[in-house]
Amino acid sequence: MDVADIAARLRAVFENPPRAAISDVIALITVSVREQIGGSPSPSITESFVALEKELLNIYEHSVDHNLAAHLEAFLSVLFTLKQVLPASSVISWFDHLRPALRQPSLLPETKRNLQSLLACALDESTHAAESRSRDFRRRLLQLHIVDAPASGASAEDIVEEVNQHSSEKLMHSTWRENLESILELDLTTSPDVRTTILQVSAWLSYDF
Repeated sequence: MDVADIAARLRAVFENPPRAAISDVIALITVSVREQIGGSPSPSITESFVALEKELLNIYEHSVDHNLAAHLEAFLSVLFTLKQVLPASSVISWFDHLRPALRQPSLLPETKRNLQSLLACALDESTHAAESRSRDFRRRLLQLHIVDAPASGASAEDIVEEVNQHSSEKLMHSTWRENLESILELDLTTSPDVRTTILQVSAWLSYDF
């Protein structure tokens, strides 16, 4: 896999006007993914994926306009293509970077579902050795969801603040909450045995000290 070539092509996708098509980048990455999962993993290919992920982070931070749904969709399609070879630890490390996408209400429904699925896979403890990191990630998602959930006993100040929010901000906040909820629901669907853990952590996080 020529990481430099893929990175150059991907950067060109986000130029104005674009000088490359995202479909061509996806095609190149797909070939390497198939090589990696089709037989015994090659150390050189594994190293290439590590190098590619570093390039992807650089591109995401410096070339992708996080306010444009089209940019986010194009970049996320690359991560979705890499889903089978991305370790859970990598997916978890991407979470904070992907917050703009999780708040973007204009993403296509398919892109939203794929993003939720990608992050939910990192909660499947049976897929990797770092079980504690998965548990920490689940706890963090729960905490974010509870903190952002509408409070039943909201104060007058909270109500005024919510009323004064711009409609676009409300929509982004609502999208963020819905995505977090969907990720946690997927976690319960794929790993029903974690239900007790989720309920225990939820009770602890929502306890009024």
